[in-house]
Amino acid sequence: MLYFVETYFAIHYLILAFLASLGTLQLVATCYELQGLSLIGLPRWSRWGYILGSALIAGGFIWFFLNTPNLLSPGPAGSELMVLMGLGTAVALVSTLTWASVREKIRVKQGNPLPEPDVNTRGLDLLREMSILQAWQQSRKLTPIEAKAHQPRHPEVQ
Repeated sequence: MLYFVETYFAIHYLILAFLASLGTLQLVATCYELQGLSLIGLPRWSRWGYILGSALIAGGFIWFFLNTPNLLSPGPAGSELMVLMGLGTAVALVSTLTWASVREKIRVKQGNPLPEPDVNTRGLDLLREMSILQAWQQSRKLTPIEAKAHQPRHPEVQ
């Protein structure tokens, strides 16, 4: 059974996990040029993504340590911290994908065309040029024959 001791501590840790995960996702999006994971898109000056990611991580830790009273008293441990970190990370990922999808939808409505991905592009590579929502919508447009043609071929085992 989970025992979070103090509610404020659990909430503060959840916010820390959210901000640290959000910052980490921005660093990854900038490093690997994943437009579909970026909160700000991919600016010409890529340092903005690194600055945003670092600020979110550092800001989360600074806020946590300055605003959490009795930090060294007994609090959540092991499984409680794992649940809070997992929940914070999941919320950060969903928030990032949602915001990136909204940002890309606005960009397309402003007249910037959606790029056609290479037929061999799969997985996270799709997020280099489009949001998760755009990738999902594009995959839904494929006919069953086209979808089968795009599946990787595996040598048959004899």
